[in-house]
Amino acid sequence: MRHRKSGRKLGRNSSHRKAMFRNMTESLLKHETIKTTLPKAKELRRFAEPVINLGKKHAWSNYADSLAQLDEVLSALEAVMTNASEEAQASFATVKASRAKVEGRFPSGLGALLKAVQGTEGASEHAATLATIRSTQMARQHAISQATKTVSDKEVLEKLFGDLGERFAGRNGGYTRVVKAGNREGDNAPMAYISLVFESVQSAPEEAEEAE
Repeated sequence: MRHRKSGRKLGRNSSHRKAMFRNMTESLLKHETIKTTLPKAKELRRFAEPVINLGKKHAWSNYADSLAQLDEVLSALEAVMTNASEEAQASFATVKASRAKVEGRFPSGLGALLKAVQGTEGASEHAATLATIRSTQMARQHAISQATKTVSDKEVLEKLFGDLGERFAGRNGGYTRVVKAGNREGDNAPMAYISLVFESVQSAPEEAEEAE
């Protein structure tokens, strides 16, 4: 019996199976459609969909409010930092320069700026807002760290938390579709295409009320 042992073995040991599905997940996210055997396609969903969900939850569009708050704080600190220490001024300049380069993304140096603000007279009132923004940034970084357990390719990670995350914004689950593709010549193994599904999920129309 296989109590508490979910998933298909596929004739491989645990390490081989995990490595295979990591590679397949990267290929699926990169090419958006791949062809494999039907059992592998069905099992791949268990690896790909949780990673896709991370990308959708932490897409850049979800951080628009935090970035707008950051711009307001930086504007408010502009005058205060002129009388701050050289170290604090350097931290502020680093964040400002980074913010100008990365449109719609968190700038580098937020941690150092938070420490500088906490120790600068007249700037401590903005520390709570900066701390919240920094926590939000760290949450996204943690999500990326979780995804690297399955996806190691940097370009695929960038696509997952960028383009793919935005395209899946209107879809709550069911990110993949498996379509049978006949049997393979030679061993007659059932084949299938597994592809990403981007269409928004629409609720079924309400049934019309019966006329009295």
